[in-house]
Amino acid sequence: MAKSTKRSDGRIVRTITDPRSGKRVYFYGSTEREINRKILDYTRKAEQGRTFAEVADAWWKIAYDAISPTSVRGYRVAKERAVKEFGSLPVSSIAPRDISAYLNRLGEQGYAKSTVKNYKIVISRIFNRALLDGDISFSPTVGVEIPRGLRAKKRTSATEDDEERIRKTADVWIMPYMALMTGLRKGELLALQWRDIDFNNRIITVSKSLYYEGGAHIKSTKTEAGTRIVPLLAPLAQKLLPLKKSPSDYVLSDTGDKPLSGKRFRTLLKHYQEQTGVTASMHQLRKSFATVSVKAGIEPKVLQSIMGHKNITTTYNIYADVRKDSIDDAGAKLTAILS
Repeated sequence: MAKSTKRSDGRIVRTITDPRSGKRVYFYGSTEREINRKILDYTRKAEQGRTFAEVADAWWKIAYDAISPTSVRGYRVAKERAVKEFGSLPVSSIAPRDISAYLNRLGEQGYAKSTVKNYKIVISRIFNRALLDGDISFSPTVGVEIPRGLRAKKRTSATEDDEERIRKTADVWIMPYMALMTGLRKGELLALQWRDIDFNNRIITVSKSLYYEGGAHIKSTKTEAGTRIVPLLAPLAQKLLPLKKSPSDYVLSDTGDKPLSGKRFRTLLKHYQEQTGVTASMHQLRKSFATVSVKAGIEPKVLQSIMGHKNITTTYNIYADVRKDSIDDAGAKLTAILS
């Protein structure tokens, strides 16, 4: 056993070598008993391995750059929620039944199926990090299923009344009108600079997105689906052209040189809603654009490109919704004729 030495300040120090890392670790105390206790606590912790919180932080540092801007907030919330649940536990002590019980509790608390699914994805990736780093020999998420009977979150378009009000109030605040006329996500709209809008060729280039995490941040879209070109419709071009500023200025900004803060965005949205009576969210306006595109006869693959959908299934789901309306309309017409 390593011997302790006494320092000039009267404290005792003992050094040991961590067998896992080969690094020297120093323990300080007033008595030999205090040092022995500290070494015992350290050894027990080393035998147990890293906690879930430590692995989650290690995963986030590596994964963050690869996460798309639209997913950053959702992934961060899922990680923080999981750390709150499992954070202090050694990652090697967490079993499949613990993961299953956690997902079931989320369902009981009213979380939508898509949210619970996303939470499971994040937890699985954290355990995969632990697996790769040697903390565990298998992932406890393998075989764990999403609870049955969870409600599916239905994303709806804006009402026709809201759409009409937005078309008439573009001069009050142009962002809702841009969302309705482009189908861009909120973060993509807020990250737009005037250099991204080509008035001559009537196109908008989408290559970045804004997200809020301790302030406003701009991030590349990262994926081929996210980086894309969307049509600049003539009515929108007419509204934007008089507002055009320096190529580097942000289109939706008070000052031009920097994007809107989260607080400023919420203030502008609140004032707009109070003045116009519009209640639709930015995502509902994106859905409205997609729905109108389908009714206009835009092909699924073309719409997938315009919307920036990574998976064509997402686009086809929009088509399925519109087809249901068409079938209902056809049924009503046939009933009137054949009755």
